[in-house]
Amino acid sequence: MSCFLFLRSFLVAVFVVVLLCGDALAKDGPVEYVKCASEERVGVDVAGMTSVKIFVTTKKRDMSNMDMIDIASAAYSAMEYYNSGEYMDAALVNVLLTPSCDDTSFALARAQVGRGSRIVTASSKSHGPDALMICVASAVAKAKKGKARMTNRSDYESAAKLCRVSPDKAKEAHLNLAEYAMHSDWYDMVSGTPARPPKKR
Repeated sequence: MSCFLFLRSFLVAVFVVVLLCGDALAKDGPVEYVKCASEERVGVDVAGMTSVKIFVTTKKRDMSNMDMIDIASAAYSAMEYYNSGEYMDAALVNVLLTPSCDDTSFALARAQVGRGSRIVTASSKSHGPDALMICVASAVAKAKKGKARMTNRSDYESAAKLCRVSPDKAKEAHLNLAEYAMHSDWYDMVSGTPARPPKKR
């Protein structure tokens, strides 16, 4: 009997937590994001149809206090928004949430809809990158001026000046950020997140 009462109490507690989390999401909504850029392609992914790749990022320049589920849900929210609005006729809508609008070399999270399915992947890390990682990534991207090449010492020296750290510290932060490129499946955790329009940059 005591085991039954304990189990019932535990289930009630879990139910209350779920309700509270749901209310919080409904009240606050997905994390705010901004649109950085978009690329449209015709006939590349689906013959004769338009596919679009959209780069977004959060408005926060320090994501270390954000759970990865917050970041994944922001990508999903943006995907739902564009898929039901501006790009509703596209065969494939692919949203990439990047560290910043300057650095779109890789995504912290990706949400895609098309071909009859929805996909959401995000970094396997537990939380987002910190302010130094994001600062260095943006500074390095600016130093490269959009060129696809290996990062060199000069890039880190430029980043060090902007982010007020040593070149070695800048390099370390950049290498730590690269670990966020390892993704896992987050769809079940964020599906159902409501669509939300972007904020102004």
